[in-house]
Amino acid sequence: MYEEMRNKFKEIIKQYKLENSPVKVKAKVLSKKEALGDPVHDDYPLLKGKESLMEADFLGSKGVAYSDMCADFEGSLDDVVNIDLSNNYYRAVFIATINAVLKHLGLIELTKHCRDNGPVDCANHLKTFFNEKYLNKKILLIGFQPRFAEALTERFNTKIVDLNPDNIGKKANGVRVEPEEMTDKLISQSDLLFVTSSTFINGTVSKFIIPGKKTIFYGVSGAGPTFLLNLERYCHQ
Repeated sequence: MYEEMRNKFKEIIKQYKLENSPVKVKAKVLSKKEALGDPVHDDYPLLKGKESLMEADFLGSKGVAYSDMCADFEGSLDDVVNIDLSNNYYRAVFIATINAVLKHLGLIELTKHCRDNGPVDCANHLKTFFNEKYLNKKILLIGFQPRFAEALTERFNTKIVDLNPDNIGKKANGVRVEPEEMTDKLISQSDLLFVTSSTFINGTVSKFIIPGKKTIFYGVSGAGPTFLLNLERYCHQ
């Protein structure tokens, strides 16, 4: 899947004649305030220190990626296109850059994290989105995004699974957050997977692309990857 993304990204770079561009890509780790502003709630992963946002800048266009391995980066577009994708840091640089470049080219939108009251607005819209299309589906939320968990469990038949041991056992409207080892069982019981785009960075994404199973990714990290792979993404800003 990563090589498919890389190859399609290379094709786009060639199409737009950027392959020999000396333009530098800069990626930096955003502070919590830069990433989220002043949200109403303080329980988002970005505010708990488990993950950070890396932001890439390409000719003034910004793209971000969630990662638990973050550091600044500067290099040419060619450096990023051919980067080793063996860990979360390199994958975050790669995907943040894809997001920034495709944003610059006008191929994608919504590549920066919503701020202040944005996460609440996004969750409120999520209820309308699912109510219109997936009212009677059994939903598995993969990645404990607190506002999404509250919105989905309030109205829909929803289960939740998360990698972070600190979240296991938490509840949203009485629905318990289950541990990673329950993932396969819960997938088999679900009609629709609503998956954090962080899976593109942590290397688990292919686990959630299942023939015959509806999958929707959520979040800003997935802007470019879902475009390149022709996958569905939910992001409301």
